[in-house]
Amino acid sequence: MIAVCFQCGSPKSGPMTKCEFCQKKPVHHRDRVVSMALSNECLSEKNLKLGSQYIKEKKRLPKFHKKVALKAAQLMESYIEVDDGRNSDSIDLSSAFFQFEFDAGENGRPKFVTVHSIGKPAHLSDHEFSQFQKKKTYHTLQWEVGNEITQDQLSANQDDDGDVYIWYRWISNSWQGKFVSKAEFEQIKSVEL
Repeated sequence: MIAVCFQCGSPKSGPMTKCEFCQKKPVHHRDRVVSMALSNECLSEKNLKLGSQYIKEKKRLPKFHKKVALKAAQLMESYIEVDDGRNSDSIDLSSAFFQFEFDAGENGRPKFVTVHSIGKPAHLSDHEFSQFQKKKTYHTLQWEVGNEITQDQLSANQDDDGDVYIWYRWISNSWQGKFVSKAEFEQIKSVEL
């Protein structure tokens, strides 16, 4: 086994390939790092089987050991999509496999969330933005949970991939943000950009 699908737990030919069973391919950064963690680059054959079984039974991702999460993140920084099936540097964690949440903060909650935004450009104040004639822009940002977005807002507005969509509008000389669904966001994006 070379890799396990992060969505359904089925075996795959490589961490970044589309799953033949559920047709899911890791696109978002977090999914790609998780997919790397669920490969023979980071886990032994035994732990890949454990991970596969866990995803199939629990219908969610397992908790990764910190060493696995760190190695997966480092591998993604220099990843070239070539899969040669190497297993020499895999980590055998056995009983430690389910000890820690992957990329999680307190209470196992994610530290960051991917936010798709239409409207206000990143890092510009309302005054600065008004100088640019309020031109519509699109950004994909990483917001810190608990600081830039509350856990309640996150829980109420995440899509199936864990992302959040916000539509900013210029109302009464300031930017007003509104959480929208992915479908509504794509429709607004196609009209306004």
